[in-house]
Amino acid sequence: MMTVSDALVNLRQALRPLYSPPEADAVTIWAMESLSGKDRLAQLRDADLELSKQQEQQWQHYTEELLKGRPVQYVTETSYFFGLKLRVNEAVLIP
Repeated sequence: MMTVSDALVNLRQALRPLYSPPEADAVTIWAMESLSGKDRLAQLRDADLELSKQQEQQWQHYTEELLKGRPVQYVTETSYFFGLKLRVNEAVLIP
């Protein structure tokens, strides 16, 4: 089983060739928030919790899509605009 911490570390390292370290961190945190519903602080607090099988499969999908260079907003189907959380897809310009 994969923990929240394992998932974060693995994705962050995988994204380093595509993004600067701060951007890789932001994308990783955004993806985990989408997966788990937990903000950054909760992710740190719950780092030792194990992901469910379904979450692991979704995380693998996120990882594959992000490594293809797809924007995190399209991968997670969420974007934020003036404090609003919006559902987006590739037919929508990212605000």
